[in-house]
Amino acid sequence: MNISLRNLKLSRRFLIFLILVASNGYLLNSFNKSDYYYSSNDIFDTERENLMIAQSTGHYPATFSFENEADSTSGTSIGFIDTDSSGSGNIATIISTFSGHEKVLELHDIDGDLVNIFDLWGSTQPSGTLEWWWAMSDVSKAVYFQLWDSSTALFATRIYGGTFNYYGGATWTIISTAPIPQNNIWYHMRIDFESTTNNYMGLSQWQFNVWINGVKYGPYSYVNNAQPDRLRVSTRLQFTSYYCYVDAVGYSWDINYTVGDNIIPIPEEPIITPDDSDGDGLTDILENNTYFTDPFDVDSDDDFLSDYAEVMIHLTNPNDPDSDDDMLSDYAEVITHLTNPNDPDSDGDTLSDYEEVMTYSTNPNNPDSDGDTLSDYEEVMTYSTNPNSADTDGDGYNDGAEILNGTDPNNPLSNFLMIILTFLIPILVVIMVSIFLYLRLTKEKRKEKKPEKIERKKKKQEEREEIRKERRNRLEREKLAKLSQTKPPDLHIIHIREQHFITPTKDQYEKIMNENTKVCPFCGQINPTTAKTCKDCKSIFES
Repeated sequence: MNISLRNLKLSRRFLIFLILVASNGYLLNSFNKSDYYYSSNDIFDTERENLMIAQSTGHYPATFSFENEADSTSGTSIGFIDTDSSGSGNIATIISTFSGHEKVLELHDIDGDLVNIFDLWGSTQPSGTLEWWWAMSDVSKAVYFQLWDSSTALFATRIYGGTFNYYGGATWTIISTAPIPQNNIWYHMRIDFESTTNNYMGLSQWQFNVWINGVKYGPYSYVNNAQPDRLRVSTRLQFTSYYCYVDAVGYSWDINYTVGDNIIPIPEEPIITPDDSDGDGLTDILENNTYFTDPFDVDSDDDFLSDYAEVMIHLTNPNDPDSDDDMLSDYAEVITHLTNPNDPDSDGDTLSDYEEVMTYSTNPNNPDSDGDTLSDYEEVMTYSTNPNSADTDGDGYNDGAEILNGTDPNNPLSNFLMIILTFLIPILVVIMVSIFLYLRLTKEKRKEKKPEKIERKKKKQEEREEIRKERRNRLEREKLAKLSQTKPPDLHIIHIREQHFITPTKDQYEKIMNENTKVCPFCGQINPTTAKTCKDCKSIFES
């Protein structure tokens, strides 16, 4: 049987492909479509006899790749745009190229009056996936991808103020563990959504996931529970003078599109020349004398990246499928996880990319996957906490705060005293303030009532004094009358003005007995017997 060297290569690659699929992608780690991006057509193409050839057209296959749109086409003349309600002067148009992508939809917000376009799907979609590429000239501003029903937004994602956000539950929320977007850099985005109970992509009803560069965030809840029937892409009213770029919008319900197809650009057909036997873009001389690769094999190390791509683009070893020996293939790092294929620890957290992806399911591009201020390494190796949960024990305090406060991030009861104090102190403060206000109010009321009380008390004392004085006067008169053996004077007759009785002395009483004198019953003054009025108090004597 006449079998060429190239056919042997292809047979070997196909066998490797089957082994990788059967082993759940141990080497490539990209064959489980529910967890990772991939398209079998992207990594293995038997018809062209080439894998991941060097040169690219810059076109990314999708439901809307804009490949056949003419430059400067704008508004609803673009196949993707069914409704355009952009403000005056703000425009959505097709441009020829941007940062390695050919035929791109450009949104130019000139005056802050909003670029606002819709793609109407024609019917509601109960569940599915949409994915796209986007970039911004200024990530401090905003671009939105929102899934709507006929009248309102159901859920969404955006770049806003230098962060990735999702719109779920009730409000916009920052995806804290997502990468920080950069100006003029393409990001591959994906949304999975489920409006039914069929658990599409493992989602419950009314839930969605957001994927950024192959990393899943979520699930999140819909803002409004309904099935979407359109996609809205827009800028924001308050921002001016910036560009947003959109490319390769793919829908899973499009029968001509498979999720993951828009990750890798459409390759050009190889141009085989006498100087480049395998058409990989590297001359035979370079392959033989410089890189020591197989000049008859576009992919010498069978890692599904061409020799040209490894040498000229990724700077990886074209003779080693795992250039940094972290047990993730160069392809998996470059295409699936977007990690550095030349660094076993891309985010520098002391956990290898393989450990993060395969063992701990953390983000290999973020040293603190859950944003709790503890690195993934510290959580796994030092504190035995969950690197994907900011609050491992669910006690309301994130792991970083617990370590800082000296409590156990794996034991919710370790914060019992803190929790008690957290609730008790405010209660005690409220009680103390209430008591203080009550006492102060009571004191103020007492102050207000004090003058009245003093006045009433004074009046009562005066009344009691009058009564005592009257009684004392009566007793004195009776006593005096008895001593003088005369009857008490009639006050209605002899009383001219109020005077106090003065009790006579012994000598005075002796004089009273003298027939030539008499004592005044009111003031005690001794007067002659013939006197008709007291010479001192002028009281009238009874005749």
